[in-house]
Amino acid sequence: MGLILREAKADILWFLRTGLCGILVHVEDGEIVKVGGDPSSPFHPFRGGKLCPKGMSAVEWHYHPDRLNFPLKRVREEVKVKWRRITWGQALDEILEIRRNKKRIWGEALATLGGKAGRLQRCYRWRETF
Repeated sequence: MGLILREAKADILWFLRTGLCGILVHVEDGEIVKVGGDPSSPFHPFRGGKLCPKGMSAVEWHYHPDRLNFPLKRVREEVKVKWRRITWGQALDEILEIRRNKKRIWGEALATLGGKAGRLQRCYRWRETF
């Protein structure tokens, strides 16, 4: 059984946003109850610990009933496209296989590119993973 926190405050990054704002997450009895901006965050020092509306809605995003908590794989059944649940291990294995095949065909010419600064940072992390 996992550790259930009675009360905690944790520093995290909000990766759904490109700004990478620092967020303080308040947890009580294992549930997220509140989020707030982190005034000491090195990622957005000019924000002064403030969050945008999307950052403030992090609790709603986390507990939303339609939130995906596991990988899905697109599969074709006749003409329809459907989604099938797969394990994290299978998802990572398939992504690695695709990456290896592309590298075999294209060599080191394979590149990733994003848009804003936050997206570029995610692309760099993805690239460095392999």
